[in-house]
Amino acid sequence: MKFLYIADTHIGGSDIEGYRQQERYLKHFEELLELLSKWIEEQGDVDFVIHGGDMVEQGSLENIKLAGKLFKKLPCPVYCTPGNHDLTEDDSVKNWLSETPEFFAGNSIDFSFCRDNIKFDFVSCHWGDKAYFWDPDEAQIPYFMADQKKLFDSEGDFKYKILVTHAPVFGLPCEQTGLDKALHPPAGDFNSIVHGLATEHENLLVLGAHTHMNMHLCKDGVHYVTSSAFSETPFEFKVFELQDNNFSMETISLADKINFNTNYNFNKTYIQGRTCDRSFKETLK
Repeated sequence: MKFLYIADTHIGGSDIEGYRQQERYLKHFEELLELLSKWIEEQGDVDFVIHGGDMVEQGSLENIKLAGKLFKKLPCPVYCTPGNHDLTEDDSVKNWLSETPEFFAGNSIDFSFCRDNIKFDFVSCHWGDKAYFWDPDEAQIPYFMADQKKLFDSEGDFKYKILVTHAPVFGLPCEQTGLDKALHPPAGDFNSIVHGLATEHENLLVLGAHTHMNMHLCKDGVHYVTSSAFSETPFEFKVFELQDNNFSMETISLADKINFNTNYNFNKTYIQGRTCDRSFKETLK
């Protein structure tokens, strides 16, 4: 099985405003998706794409329709977990499910599916007092509700389990950034709760996003990965492959395929990560 992981596309947003780690090029987003589509077609064996959230800048009906129109052009299925930016309207969830039902399974924002004896759990973070909604004026404190944790308890004899959620479980380590403390860790107790769930339910991989930075940590046998923003230079995505007992990740950049000029802040190369944040290969037991 081979799947791609991208995140933080922020469709409908601005190239000059808002949170970003590198220069954003939404004005060329259709071209970027065309390059991604071509890459997928050339591979010939990509099963699906996972989007780690913040697909749009604001969860308006207009942006959701645009995101659906764009991502439906990819030559394989797309599955998504909403980020905080995807949930800014009272009817964001309803509009995601009505306009882009193929991004979710079972007509639910929180869903699971199994492929090649591997279980994928997509669990949406909540960010404030109101579930499935983000108020930009509130502090960002990600959490899961009790009933969401039932997804982890689904019956079945799965070989591996993969959790997809928008908030990162860990901040970027000091070894990656050179700073005195971890960069952009989640607020609250999200770290301990998700790590506890992942180890208890024997997850192989936890995919996060939100920080717009590449990271890979392995703790207690669980791989934790975040991705840089696909719409920011150097336009990266991750490729995961599980075949027999071999598990690997590779980070791919589209920067050498684009036909427009870009800028890159070389003072923040830690965003792209170390070699261990960009790729690994492992033989599983």
